[in-house]
Amino acid sequence: LPASLDALVPGYLPTVPADPMAAGKPLNYRSGAEAILWSVGENGVDDQASEALRDPARSDDPGRWDRLDVVVRLTRPTTQPSSD
Repeated sequence: LPASLDALVPGYLPTVPADPMAAGKPLNYRSGAEAILWSVGENGVDDQASEALRDPARSDDPGRWDRLDVVVRLTRPTTQPSSD
């Protein structure tokens, strides 16, 4: 996994993708053993990848967009792809 999203430009991406919820700002990314990519979510505030519910009183099965930030956890592959 890259150390930053900037490391993917221009080899994999033309630019760092914009966060659709954060007026002109890029998506957020944290590298490391538990790398994550996140959007600020509907409140437009970077809650530092918080997966807390926007409405804690919610009793149904909340989805990704019901959280303060929309977080995608990235995992490293456990095996190398075949060269066939």
